[in-house]
Amino acid sequence: MSKSYVIVFDIGTQSTRCMLISNDGEIVAQAKSKYDKPYYSLKLGYAEQSFDYYYEHFKKVSLEVKEKAKDLWDKALAVSFTTIRDTFTTVDKDGKPTRDFILWLDNRRADVTKPLPPLQTILFKLVGMEYCVKQQRLLCRQTWIKQNEEEIWANSDKFASLGAILNNKLTNNLYEVEASCIGHVPHDYKKGGWLNKRELTYPLYDLSPDKLPELKETLSVIGNVTLECSLETGLKVGLPVIGSAADKACELAGSGVKDDKAAELAFGTSVSIEYLTDKYIEPDPFMPAYPSLNPKKFISEVQIYRGCWMISWFIENFCTKEEKEAIEKGVSTEEILDSHLKDAPIGSQGLVLLPYWNPPLTNPELRGTIMGFLPDHNKYHLYRAILEGIGYTLYENYLKLEKRTKQNIDYFVISGGGSSSDEICQMMSDILGKEIRKPKEFESTSLGCALGTFVACGVYKSFEEATEKMISYKKSFKPNEENHKLYMEVYNKIYKNILKKVSPVYKGYYKLPE
Repeated sequence: MSKSYVIVFDIGTQSTRCMLISNDGEIVAQAKSKYDKPYYSLKLGYAEQSFDYYYEHFKKVSLEVKEKAKDLWDKALAVSFTTIRDTFTTVDKDGKPTRDFILWLDNRRADVTKPLPPLQTILFKLVGMEYCVKQQRLLCRQTWIKQNEEEIWANSDKFASLGAILNNKLTNNLYEVEASCIGHVPHDYKKGGWLNKRELTYPLYDLSPDKLPELKETLSVIGNVTLECSLETGLKVGLPVIGSAADKACELAGSGVKDDKAAELAFGTSVSIEYLTDKYIEPDPFMPAYPSLNPKKFISEVQIYRGCWMISWFIENFCTKEEKEAIEKGVSTEEILDSHLKDAPIGSQGLVLLPYWNPPLTNPELRGTIMGFLPDHNKYHLYRAILEGIGYTLYENYLKLEKRTKQNIDYFVISGGGSSSDEICQMMSDILGKEIRKPKEFESTSLGCALGTFVACGVYKSFEEATEKMISYKKSFKPNEENHKLYMEVYNKIYKNILKKVSPVYKGYYKLPE
């Protein structure tokens, strides 16, 4: 098979990437632009960013890759992109934002004192989901805008995601895409399309159908690159734009998970565990499974919000010395810290951490918790405790997903920034008691986006064929059974008990300061 190429973009929480990727999985040319300010906060807990900010980085990396790729750039069959999820704003009739995005990690809350319709109120209470439903309603950004920015809402035409607005910028078509439109909007993840008004959960979202853009099938052609966009980005006029999936779905595909024999551990800003399923299986009651990049499958996922972000937080607050050493040695600060993991034993000498710097939606009262401090503990014990806390929470979610999906997986594939560390990979293998494979290519999200684009263009007839041709693994980590036993002792005797004890303490106690 002769080589063919696609151009893909990954618009993330902390950076934007562009890559020219071939149909054998080779990244021919790439560029990355890191944000100097991933978001700004008008109040404590707020997180916003402008579309223009994202688009400036988009243009920058696009032009850089065009320069690096030279003649191959214009040979690309199509362009596609993947973005962060649950990041929405209002737009006017031309699809231009009327305010900045409210990001997925924003902690503001809408006023939900107005009750749901009587039927929903009764049914949610009967199934014990009254509290969880309330938390979901609190996170609806459209409700918050209606209540706090009445003029902006009144002068806006649609409520749209980052992906839809970027589609409009590239093609003049304001389209959402099934596997990309993930957030607190009335999306029917099970059947596809927008929720019918008769659906039980429809009233949660407080969003009428006329405020929603048209929803397109995953991997369909959204449109073609316009002349205006071409002049700004260097993309060829008329190049087809393929509607891809959100970042987590692309990452799963790019890690090589294609059936029920494997699952993914994604170590990004958020850490998640993801199962690919043939049927729609909710990871928790009333918590949706999401559409995958493969339109025939679904993703059951549980996230640890701000998972690897905690490592950045730790470095920023505690590791001036290690940052200086890293610069002198020409390595990352994380590598310096990983070299000190051996200085703290398994279990961190009783120091245990619950990694809920952002609480899960199903248990929103939780907060980040560190317990068990003794005088002999130092920063390296705390670093190990952060990683172990992530590992224990992944193990807890692994057991839950295994039970709900009835999939007994053979191995995990690890992706994201944390996957670059062999020490972290081995630790997760030891905690989970499962083999962990590391893909040959680090950029799983962009590779998955490219994989789907090649399927959409007909270069490959199926996802199975594309995965076989494009994805390979460079390293495998097998669990150390003795270490696994030690970790399970900490998990069963300490971690689980702390989790049970702190939940009632936090419930209803903390409120976000204004």
